[in-house]
Parts: sequence; structure tokens; C-alpha cells
Amino acid sequence: MSFHPPRFAAMLALTLLLTPVLANAQARGPNPPPQLVVHTVTADVEAVPPTVRILGVNLGSQTEVRMGTDSGLVPLAVLAASETEVVAVLATAEPGTYMLTVSRGPSVTQGFSVDLTIGATGATGAQGETGPTGQTGPTGPIGPIGPQGETGATGAQGPIGATGAQGPQGLRGLTGPTGPAGPQGATGATGATGAVGPTGPQGPQGSQGPQGPAGIGARLVTPGSVVTAPAVPAGNIGGDAFTRTCGQDAVLTGIEAWHDGNILTAVSAVCGRSNTISAVSPVGLYLAFDGNPSQTGFSGTESGTKVSASCPVGTMVVGIFGRVPLTGRVRNVGLRCAPLLSTFSTNDVGPVGPAPDLLDPPYEITCGPGFVGAGLAGGTNPMLIRLNLRCR
Repeated sequence: MSFHPPRFAAMLALTLLLTPVLANAQARGPNPPPQLVVHTVTADVEAVPPTVRILGVNLGSQTEVRMGTDSGLVPLAVLAASETEVVAVLATAEPGTYMLTVSRGPSVTQGFSVDLTIGATGATGAQGETGPTGQTGPTGPIGPIGPQGETGATGAQGPIGATGAQGPQGLRGLTGPTGPAGPQGATGATGATGAVGPTGPQGPQGSQGPQGPAGIGARLVTPGSVVTAPAVPAGNIGGDAFTRTCGQDAVLTGIEAWHDGNILTAVSAVCGRSNTISAVSPVGLYLAFDGNPSQTGFSGTESGTKVSASCPVGTMVVGIFGRVPLTGRVRNVGLRCAPLLSTFSTNDVGPVGPAPDLLDPPYEITCGPGFVGAGLAGGTNPMLIRLNLRCR
């Protein structure tokens, strides 16, 4: 019988005397349990705690292991157990020869004992008797079903039978008689016509209301009319003069400008166009403005920040105002807006552009009574240096 070598240099050799307990095996009955057999045992006294490893067959998971001498055996704590291996904690690691019993039940075939030598290797024990032949094992399970055989070829399709003759059409049933017409109801009598009431007297004519204000719009300028500009502009003299004038059927309704954070650098006129005559009065024709604003081109240098101002709907520019710095030019610009040829007060919009200094003098340019702004005028070099209002 062979033994496993020790795992450590300090591991002690083991000598096993395998002595199966087979006496009176037949006395337990004709079908005893399978014989428990121990093949090898190995003690590891270096392990913590010291253990013994038992290899064999039919050991079982509920195996009881005892260790000692003829004078007494003590049970060992089993750490792991299976049908072929049991690991238990040694009762002692002192050198000597001890009896080791392994049991899984009361039957003679369920027990086995061996000598376990710790320390010097003992003499090889005599080979034990061959155990009885085990019982024939149960019949194995039925093997899997074999593959299905090939399907036979499909037979040829038979010929299509002849179409049977169409049966005769059934007879049409008789039409039932028409029922008699019901009697016509009598016409109801016409009601009497009511009498016409007398006509009430005509009420007195109401007093005529006051005449409404003149229509909103600009006085129509006939061809050849002169477009004027106030004589005193805002800003410096000199530079290149410019004019930005609205058309004959349009008036100034807003302004767009650029500034560099200090002064206005460019301006453009925004014009409101009209194509509808709203009223005729002794002083001329009036045009109703229907939107469609247009913008003239810019004069000056278009750089910095762009700003704009517009009169409310139904009004137009009748003047401009703002501030000029002490060095000249134009600081900012605002609009005075009103409906034309009326006594309504003006509505100021703006000014737009840089904020003025405390010492900046103001400027104001206003069209005469009955006139409205029709564009802008001024000078550049190349930035805006002065600003004026054109009126008609």
C-alpha cells in the first residue's frame, strides 16, 4: 500500500495497518450495506489544528471518526466528509501508534479500523483479507431514443375530377297584390288675419354733433413745393453737407442712428408712406398713413452701437431735440411727435444716443404750424458733425 509524502519537512511518516472488520458479515442479513473501506490516512501535525486526512470508499457525509488505544477511543471533530474523503482534527500530535476507527452506521460493513502511527514509521502490517464481492448494481437508465427514420416520398397527385353540370335555376315566386291607398286627410281651416296697428308719430330730429378733428396725416404737397429746413442746425458748421428726404407722399416718423459711446456718428431718416386721402379742408388735403415705413440711407460713419426711435402710430415728427457737447457735434437726438394741423399736444420720444454731460447745452428744432418733418439734413467729416430737420 502506498502513502502520500508529508507536505512539510517536519511532517511525520505514517504507518497504516488496514484491518477490515468483516467478521460475522453474513450474520447481519443477506443484503448488508456496501463495505466501508479505508485506503490511506495521512496526519499533518504542522497544521493548526493538527488534522488527519482519510481516503477510501463508501465513507459517507455522516462519518464518525474515533482515535485512541485499546483502553479507550475518543471521537474526533470532523471538518469535511464525503464518500471518498474525510478530514478530522487529531486528538493528539504526540508520537505513538493509535487506533483509528471510521464508522457510518451499525452494520459490520459500515465500519473500518486502522493503526495510525505518529512519529517513527512502524512496521508494515499484513495485507487484509479481500472483502466480499459487492452486490450487482441496479440496471442503468434506458438510452436516448434513436433518430427518426426518413420520411417516405410523397405520392403523385391524382387527376382533378371533371366539373359537374350546373343545376337548373329555381322558379321565381309570385308578386303579392298591392295594398289599397289610405284616405286623404281633410285640409284645415285658414286662420283670420290680424288687424294692422296704427303708425306711431315720427320723433323729432336730433341735434347735429360737433365736427370731428382733422384727419391724421400730412398735408399733400403739390409738385414744385419747396421743402424747407430750419436755419439753425445742431452741431458744428463745415464738413460735407447731406440731405435725407422722404417722398412726396411720406413724412418723417422715426430716426435711426449710430454712436460710439460719446457722440452720434451717423443718422438715417425713417419715413411713413401714405396712399389714401382722408379729408379735404380749406387749408389743403390730408393723407391717412397706412404703415409701410421705409428708411433712407445713413449719413456719417456706421460704427459703434445702433439705436432708433419712432413716433406712436398715427403721429409723425414735428420737431427734434437733444444735447450737443461743448466741443460741438451731436450728443443725442429725440423726437417730438403729433398729429398734424391739430391742437393736440406733442408726444416726446427719446432722446436716443449717449447720455449728456451736465454742461451740455440743449438744442431744439421744430417745424412751423401746419408743417411736418419730411427728412433730415446736416454735415459729416466723415462722422456726423451737425444735424437739422427738413419740413414741408
